[in-house]
Amino acid sequence: KLSFIFNGIEDPALQLEQEGGQDKLLASDHKYCLMLATYTSYKGHSFLFEAFRIVLKDFPDLLLNIYGFGTPIEKERVANDVKRFGLERSVTLNNFATSSAPLIAGASVLVVPSQTYESFGLTIIEAMALGIPVVTTDVGGMPEVLADSNAGFVCPKDDSKSFASAIINILGDSKLASELGRNGRRVYKQRFTAEKMAWQYYQILKDETESIYE
Repeated sequence: KLSFIFNGIEDPALQLEQEGGQDKLLASDHKYCLMLATYTSYKGHSFLFEAFRIVLKDFPDLLLNIYGFGTPIEKERVANDVKRFGLERSVTLNNFATSSAPLIAGASVLVVPSQTYESFGLTIIEAMALGIPVVTTDVGGMPEVLADSNAGFVCPKDDSKSFASAIINILGDSKLASELGRNGRRVYKQRFTAEKMAWQYYQILKDETESIYE
């Protein structure tokens, strides 16, 4: 008998409320896409920059804010890609953020352009919990997380035009963006809360224990 349990997280909306993050959000009037990832090459920075350059044709004032760990060599490679695509005025490269909830909640779209090795995609769940639409590639477990949630779009990992179109669709349709956000929040509460995960583990252990003594 096989069972599977989704990873669950504490509600980042509560974290945001505790940190007073909403006040910080109200102070920002710049729309931005957000990427939270290490600076390793498989995370797909170059792919994202290719797509983002297309997005800027429709939304020239849009920003792309990137946060994450990285070695000096990795960060230099990404910085060189920013210059290669001529995105110096639109892309910011930042160190790892200890508190991601305000960053996610203030974003218009969370982007996950990974090219390989993604097992799950925790930031996708955080964005869903905060009602932020997601655009991701069809790598690893990320399509399964987004799956039938209707909380965003899954695009082929080798199709930057498709990735760009998904972002443009969200930015250009406020009703769609709101609907995706509501769907994400609903599915988070159904599948991905820490309480849900803990209860499912409890049930499995309880059933196994009872079967031993039958």
